[in-house]
Amino acid sequence: MIPNLKLNEDDYTNMAMNLAIFKHAKADEILIKAKNAITNPDKVKRFEFLLPSLSKDKSVRNAFMESLKDDANREKESWVSAALSNIHHPLRQESAQKYIRFSLDLVDEIQRTGDIFFPKDWLDNTVGKYSSKYAFDEVQRFLKENPNFSPILKRKLFMATDLLYKAQNSKKETE
Repeated sequence: MIPNLKLNEDDYTNMAMNLAIFKHAKADEILIKAKNAITNPDKVKRFEFLLPSLSKDKSVRNAFMESLKDDANREKESWVSAALSNIHHPLRQESAQKYIRFSLDLVDEIQRTGDIFFPKDWLDNTVGKYSSKYAFDEVQRFLKENPNFSPILKRKLFMATDLLYKAQNSKKETE
């Protein structure tokens, strides 16, 4: 406990979510307490939406990702972006990297069905979270297999993967 530390409801909720991602031993219990402490009904709905992305069970996270194929499950775009950030968090990338291609394959539909800013958020919170050779190779393979990929989306992809490309270049320089 830190004396005189004042935290609001959102601070507690965010800490609970981070503890889940960091695999705290009591994460499930903490998430339940955090949910029960939320007073705003809309924030409860958001938290409930994010819970599968925070699950320690890979099959729950996998089912959540599969559910995003349905555009009805992408209606609250800011919620989806936050969930994707949880799924693709650096501590979870080993289990989430299989969704890089999935995310790239959906981005064209995301553009058609979502807000103008959603494709960039989608890319930032999926492939944009990576620095690995695997992610780099997936992006290269996707671009090679999709020569007619929208130039607008390609620019967004390049913006989202700028650090991925820089990481690969710096690895080459140190070899």
